[in-house]
Amino acid sequence: MSVLEFDLANDQPYHGLSARAGVALGRYLDLSLLGQRWPRLGDFEAFAAEMEAAVHPLGRTRISPYLLVGFGYFSAKSRSNAGIPPNRGNAASFGLGVEGRVYGRLGLRVEGTARLDAGAFDDELRLMATVLPQPAVGLSRGRAETIVSVGAMATVTGPWRPVEPVYSLEFAMPLGAARALQVGTSLVHWRTANGWDTRAVLFSPAYRVTARTSGALRLSAWAGPLASLMLEGPDNGVRGGAAVGFSVNRPLSIRAGAHVGVNAVWLVRKSFTSFRSVAGEDQRAVVVRAGLAF
Repeated sequence: MSVLEFDLANDQPYHGLSARAGVALGRYLDLSLLGQRWPRLGDFEAFAAEMEAAVHPLGRTRISPYLLVGFGYFSAKSRSNAGIPPNRGNAASFGLGVEGRVYGRLGLRVEGTARLDAGAFDDELRLMATVLPQPAVGLSRGRAETIVSVGAMATVTGPWRPVEPVYSLEFAMPLGAARALQVGTSLVHWRTANGWDTRAVLFSPAYRVTARTSGALRLSAWAGPLASLMLEGPDNGVRGGAAVGFSVNRPLSIRAGAHVGVNAVWLVRKSFTSFRSVAGEDQRAVVVRAGLAF
């Protein structure tokens, strides 16, 4: 079940249906396809389809909180007036949820998400009955790593200039002794020279390789796609790109370690923005960050 507060219907709540199917990549990460339909959103009817990633930072336990990120497509059309153009375009969602095991593999999920549906900013609450997945064969069930960091961003090309530190949260799900799937989320506050000011969420799933030195240091390198979500401004909506990074970890105790990293990010934007004042180069930047790994 879905309850959506639809921006084009004066943010009134409307009920809809949701169905999800996917696979568990170990104890810490789910990948799934979500389909949704709302037969009535004020004068509209709508559907959406998204590819989602759910990160369980504590592993999948009987009560498991998780971070949810999704990207896909949204379409809404008027039910009564054929002269009203449909509202269609990219969709993105970012939220938090809790999964609980009820009996055997049967469970419930409660999720709250902030959505960007074809340029409309919506809120959604979901309640879903679920069959809890079995981890995919061959994936490690070792201990996941959580990294909390703060960094400084330097723009190389593009119109956006950061005005605050970059705050990042990353989860690494082990695939073996030296390999991991890493999912990173960063919050950026930046503005352009001519006054546009906005925040962006950067989402970067990646493949990570780690090597140990003769001492206690762990050296890691990773690479993967990058997606940005901005809720306003000339680059509002979802943009794609790529990111690579290098990091060094040094244990401080049994549970925690110091983390220092350098990331390079690239967002494709010049083919999408319609604002001539900020048209031009893609956004490229370097982020230097430091924090703690748990």
